[in-house]
Amino acid sequence: MINKLLLAYLIGLVVTSTFIFIFSEEKVTYRLFAAIITGLT
Repeated sequence: MINKLLLAYLIGLVVTSTFIFIFSEEKVTYRLFAAIITGLT
């Protein structure tokens, strides 16, 4: 059984990533996104 908290976290991450991708196509945002991913791993 998947931990609901973990599932909610993953969904939130996907939603955030999607919003960043949709609302900004700038390299600065891409770098920020990459930094967030790096920070999570």
